[in-house]
This record gives sequence, structure tokens and C-alpha cells, in this order.
Amino acid sequence: MRTKKAIINIIANVFVQLTSIIIGLIVPKLLISNYGSTVNGLIQMITQIVSYFGIIEGGVATAAGAALYKPLLENNEEKINRIMTAVKEFYLKTGFFFLILGGLVCILYPLSIMDQIDFITALIITVLLMIISIAGYLIFNKYNMILVSDQKHYITLISSALANILVAIVQIVLISYKVNILIVVLATPLLGIIRLLLIRKYVKTKYSYITYKSDSPDYSAIKNKWNALSLNVSQMCKIVIPLIVLNLMFDLKVVSVYSVYSMIFRVGSSLIETIGNSLTAGFGNLIAEG
Repeated sequence: MRTKKAIINIIANVFVQLTSIIIGLIVPKLLISNYGSTVNGLIQMITQIVSYFGIIEGGVATAAGAALYKPLLENNEEKINRIMTAVKEFYLKTGFFFLILGGLVCILYPLSIMDQIDFITALIITVLLMIISIAGYLIFNKYNMILVSDQKHYITLISSALANILVAIVQIVLISYKVNILIVVLATPLLGIIRLLLIRKYVKTKYSYITYKSDSPDYSAIKNKWNALSLNVSQMCKIVIPLIVLNLMFDLKVVSVYSVYSMIFRVGSSLIETIGNSLTAGFGNLIAEG
């Protein structure tokens, strides 16, 4: 069963990578043709920043995920609930800083590119793309965490791929009718929130014993979160920093071109990382078994 789940997770990960590459080659081209490279550069820049914005969680997902392997293997419902209660409290406590950071990005970044794109347009696009990240952090990340730790990461992956495909189809249709760019961007958070709500419903049904309200939260389960943070930082730096440097030294048109080529050249390393991430929970179970 463990091997079967690992294989399914790998297939799901590869599926996500392939769909992301295909969509990444089609949609940006249409955006550039119809709205210009500057708009596409803005979207790519904010999307990359938002995707790594969760670093503020301090690696709690990685730390708590490791702590969950054994209780999940033993069906220790009380232990699982204690860990998840600690995780929820951490997200809520740090969520305030996340909101402040998100608000600063939404205001300061559009101000910094006023010479390239209208401030109001940039502001609304940034807010729309930031919403899904903030909602995920405050409400939904804890549901994804339990699925990943229980070797059911394929559920979040497949749902993510399907949502991305649906978003791409909607955006392609809207772009073909030359709809306002704000409506085109709106499809991303709207369908993303719907996906997260479905994941939440599944987890609350499948793991109904997790109430996130234990009287004795297991804070020790997330004590290693800052160790995991260093891994998250290294992952973020190799992708986000080049974009920031390009944005500061050149303009959003250069960022737009770089994003497309960067995605193509990262295919190989992304697939290797994908396979490794798919096996993590399986090895965690082996360790839990001794």
C-alpha cells in the first residue's frame, strides 16, 4: 500500500509539472499578445512572490509533518489532534504578520512600477493574486498538511492540476474576447478558493476526529520549524531573487521573458525534486516503523 501511494504521488506530481509547463507556455504568450509584456511581467512577478510567500510559516508544515508520521501510522487520534491544534494556533498567531506583509507588498510594489503600469490596475492585480495565498495560510494550509503526511498528497496535487487547467481554459476564453485584464486575473483566486473549500470539506469528512481544539496542544511537534525554515529560504532564493534583481535593474518586460525561459530550463530539476517530495512521506512512515 505504501509503495502504491508513493507511485501515485509521483505520477500526480509529474502530472502537475507537465500541466504547469504547458499552461506556462500558452497563457503568457496570449497575455503578451493581447495586453503587453509589462502586464505579463507583473503577473509573473507577483505569482512567484506569492508562491514563496508562505516562507513566513517558519517551516512549521515540514516540522509538524514529520511529527505526524508516527501517530498517523498508529491511528493515534488524540496525538494527531494535539499536533494539529498547535499548528492551527501557530498559523493564527503569525497570520497577523502575514497580513501586514501582504498589505505592504500590495501597496509598495504597485507604487514602485507606476512608471510602467497604471497604479490602480497593478494594485488590484496584486491584491487578487495575494488573496489565495493569505487564505491558504490562515485557513487551508493545515488541511493540505494532514494529506501530505498521510501519503495522500496526490489529492491536493491532482486537484491543483485540474484547477490550473480550468483557470487556463477560462482565461484563454476571456483573452480571446479581449475582456479586461482584471477579469482575466480574477479567475485565478476565484477557482483557487473553490478548490481549497473542496479540500477542506474532504479533510473534515475523512479526518472528522481532528477538531483543532485540543486542551493540550503539542507544541513540541513544531519546535524544529526554524530548522526547516533554512530549506524553505534556499528554495525561495534561487527563483525569487533573480526576478527581484531583474525587476530592479530592468523592467517588467525583461521579467516577462525571463519567467518563460526560467520555467523551461527548470523542468529537469523540478522533476527530480518532484520525485523526491513524493517519497518523503513514505520514508517518514518507514522511520516511524523503526
